[in-house]
Amino acid sequence: MNTLLKKQNLFFLILCLIFSINSSASETDLQLQKSADLDSSYIDPCPIGLTFVYTIIDSDSGAVVFLPLIDYDYTLLHAGFEILKMSWDFGDGATMLANDVSYMGHIYETPGTYEVCYTIWTTNGTDCCQETYCEKIVIESADPCAFLDRFKIVMNGDSTIFVASGWYGEGYQSEKTKHYWDFGDGTTSNGKFREHIYASPGTYLVRLTSFYFNEDRDICCTSTKVKFITIVNNVIPGDQEEGSGDAKQETNQSLNISPNPSNGQFTLTSESEIPIQTITVHNQTGGVVYNQENSDGSFSRKIDLSELDSGIYFVIVNQADEANRTFNRIVIK
Repeated sequence: MNTLLKKQNLFFLILCLIFSINSSASETDLQLQKSADLDSSYIDPCPIGLTFVYTIIDSDSGAVVFLPLIDYDYTLLHAGFEILKMSWDFGDGATMLANDVSYMGHIYETPGTYEVCYTIWTTNGTDCCQETYCEKIVIESADPCAFLDRFKIVMNGDSTIFVASGWYGEGYQSEKTKHYWDFGDGTTSNGKFREHIYASPGTYLVRLTSFYFNEDRDICCTSTKVKFITIVNNVIPGDQEEGSGDAKQETNQSLNISPNPSNGQFTLTSESEIPIQTITVHNQTGGVVYNQENSDGSFSRKIDLSELDSGIYFVIVNQADEANRTFNRIVIK
């Protein structure tokens, strides 16, 4: 009997101990919660609201630019609120991560209604939050090759860093858009950003070919842009204009073309001290449409390009001779 009583007393003692621990833990949690409620510096890691705006930049291409909008209290940023990462789901099976809140571009390959969602991860310095916003958009026409002409050649200041610029969306460019560079000195490269150092000063014809390639849908198309650059002691002097559909190009005044514009028949006159040795004419994509050698040592030649289509062409005299190369553009009506 005494043994049974001792066991019962021990059982009740354990129950009381467990209750006491739980009660103490609950009181501690309540105290912590009250402390957090009283802490006016605490910031909710979640933004107040999410949305995005978008622009269909080419009605026929299906190219769309998205800009996420995030609503939060900017006055509390000093306390640790930070955007960690974003991800996009464009509703057509394509997804992309972004490192910050910036423009994101995407090309839709077929018309339709798509639910676009972006998810954002934020922190207040201690806790994290994940929020998602979705919205349906309507794509009425989609030609994935139509937007390629937007790419152009841009150089970073006076350096020789070349950029295929003109299309939003770091993600899209890594999906199906590729870029191929010909720097005009016998070297080539691939990629959106490329740094190139020329071995010697001179005038070079830089060519950028942008590709759209989708093996699954058997789609492949290209667009090419060209640009003359002049290197003096490995520095590009001044800003030179872009070569594109209505292209304006930097010209060399020592090479005169008259009349210009013309019907394709014009006189080419070199005012430099070196006679015309070769004449090369390029179209806007950099292709050679006319090539002639001049062995009589003259400084003037009559050219007939009347069989060419109307447009802008680039005439280069002595192209292989870097020290004496001159160029100008001709408009054929």
